[in-house]
Amino acid sequence: MISKTKSGLFIREDKNLGLMVYSPYTGLFFCCVEEEKEMKHLLFWLNGKTKEPLSDKYLQSIGAGWCYPRDKVRHHGTYVLSTKNEGIQRWPEKPLLVNWIITGQCNYHCIYCYAQDLMHQHQKEPEKGLVLQTAENILSYSPLAVVLTGGEPLCSPNLDVVIKTLHNKTGIIIDTNGSLVSKNHVDLFKKYNIFVRVSLDSEQPRKNQILRPSRNEKNTLEKALHCIKLCNDADVPVGVQTVITRKNMSDVISIRDTLHRIGGVKIWRLLLLTEHSAFPSYKQWKPNEKRFYQKIAKEVKSGSDNTMSIQIVHSNAPDAVILVSQNGHFMTEKEGGKIPIDKNSSYKPSLQSFKDVIDRAAHLNRYLNSTDIPATYIGK
Repeated sequence: MISKTKSGLFIREDKNLGLMVYSPYTGLFFCCVEEEKEMKHLLFWLNGKTKEPLSDKYLQSIGAGWCYPRDKVRHHGTYVLSTKNEGIQRWPEKPLLVNWIITGQCNYHCIYCYAQDLMHQHQKEPEKGLVLQTAENILSYSPLAVVLTGGEPLCSPNLDVVIKTLHNKTGIIIDTNGSLVSKNHVDLFKKYNIFVRVSLDSEQPRKNQILRPSRNEKNTLEKALHCIKLCNDADVPVGVQTVITRKNMSDVISIRDTLHRIGGVKIWRLLLLTEHSAFPSYKQWKPNEKRFYQKIAKEVKSGSDNTMSIQIVHSNAPDAVILVSQNGHFMTEKEGGKIPIDKNSSYKPSLQSFKDVIDRAAHLNRYLNSTDIPATYIGK
């Protein structure tokens, strides 16, 4: 069962892993591997019953935003915490995060869009009753956080009801292109403790426009940067996501420098282009993964001041992701396209089907940042 602590963090005990934590202050996930005595102290601290953290490692990670200044945090590698430096060898019983496609509407038409086969031309906007039932189904698995995505989630007529239904029951993350964000949206994000992730693929306006073209906007980079500024000004925690393709791989270092310069970005997630059924041009856009991991990924990390968490998420395991479509079906991606997680119960899969269909090791690594170098590149 997931619960919200007095400190505002979402926690869940997992018999395989220990205490799993999601922080809406930083948008980060943590695994706390401790013995019973230390775990009791940790829970007391998270619920305000003691002011003493287990260690500085805890203070500067899951303490950020409520008892430690976020601007003083320095991020270092993995997010497995322990006073004994224990590793993790097992995988979660339940999903850590669920991606809910709340709408198929979008004002951009990115050529590599992962949800293209679920856009509005294929599925209608759900009625309120279905939205509420889908939320209930998602919450039954006790995810630490739910990502509201699309399409562009700010296009959804159900955005408010979705947020209010999930509030205080799980962490909420919104993935947005940033173009539609208004002050009212930012006020909504602040009120409901939402972490905002903005898509940005190049610091060059013309190139970002090519990679993330809009039907209406002439400068999609400017819109993304404006969204980041609005969130920063309102003290709404914000991150950035960049999809790495052949066309923007050489821009990665300059994107990092731009994000450092503007400040306030808590997470920068780099996702290598994913092959999927709605993207027939994948091979033309596919980046050189060997070059990326051997050279660029190292330069990104070595040149960072660690003020933002840099998470490099490789695309070798598309079945690490749990998707819920706007009509309520739980899915993942396998070779040949998106498939239901449970063929017999696509609206509410059995826990056994998650274990059978989802790559749980990759699912864990994706959100804990346990490794950012695929095994094929380690040591080469």
